[in-house]
Amino acid sequence: MVSLGHVTKPLPPGHHYSKDRWGKKANPVTAISAFRCTDGLVMSPDTEETYPDNKVYTFKLFPVEREGKRLCVAGAGLGYLIDYAKDQIVTALDSGLTNVVDFEKRLRETMRELYAGDFTLYPVDQDSERRIQLLVGVQFTNELEKSSWLEPALFECQSNLVTVVTNPA
Repeated sequence: MVSLGHVTKPLPPGHHYSKDRWGKKANPVTAISAFRCTDGLVMSPDTEETYPDNKVYTFKLFPVEREGKRLCVAGAGLGYLIDYAKDQIVTALDSGLTNVVDFEKRLRETMRELYAGDFTLYPVDQDSERRIQLLVGVQFTNELEKSSWLEPALFECQSNLVTVVTNPA
């Protein structure tokens, strides 16, 4: 049977679904893929943003390039909180960081500070709505040879928890 538009879909034969579960809408999902290579990063998110009554297309990937450093942030969750976190991460990058170790420390501090402070003030119905997930890629130049880029780093931020993404062995 083919169903088009808003036609109610019949339950598949041989499967038993409760009508409550069958009629529920799926939660919105953001897909982001990232690959860390020896000389750079490849990051790609979807572009769909879902609201209760409609869908729009938006940018979810935010590349930033400064002299001697590159940053890219992609996020899932509340767009306002993602944008705010991204701005705080860019501010941290602009504060004079020149290597991955210092960037990782500052990223961890930034995410902890956001969840302990500013994010608590954002009005939501449930605290869980404040959860965002970020993929953050960063790359610096060699301090001795400014034309040579070092190996990039990729970080996963699950709310305030920051982990380094490593390639499988």
